[in-house]
Amino acid sequence: RVLSPEDFSATDVSVWGAPDPQRTRLQQYRQLEARSAARDAGYGGDNVAFLRDSRIVAVAQPFDTRAVDEAADRVASLLNRSNQLNLTQSRMTAGAAQLAWAARGFDAAYAVHVTDQYGD
Repeated sequence: RVLSPEDFSATDVSVWGAPDPQRTRLQQYRQLEARSAARDAGYGGDNVAFLRDSRIVAVAQPFDTRAVDEAADRVASLLNRSNQLNLTQSRMTAGAAQLAWAARGFDAAYAVHVTDQYGD
């Protein structure tokens, strides 16, 4: 749908997309902007040096594929985000992801949480 400037100013865009009451998406965009500015300013296109200096920490944590919790919700959200290129438009809830894992015999899986000097 295309909105004219007049239509846009009268439209409540806060209901578009996934709920984000803590404004975490805005925080993520700011972190991305800070990373990009740091890379451009101090590394002259040397991505390897930039990544080494970013103090990246990755922690793999097991989670129970049978429990509906924050980890299962986040994994389902990431599956759906990476699935956006799939032209079937098939999306998966946390419950559907758990059924798929159970059908394949998975009782546990790992979620990887990554942080760097700029944030999560």
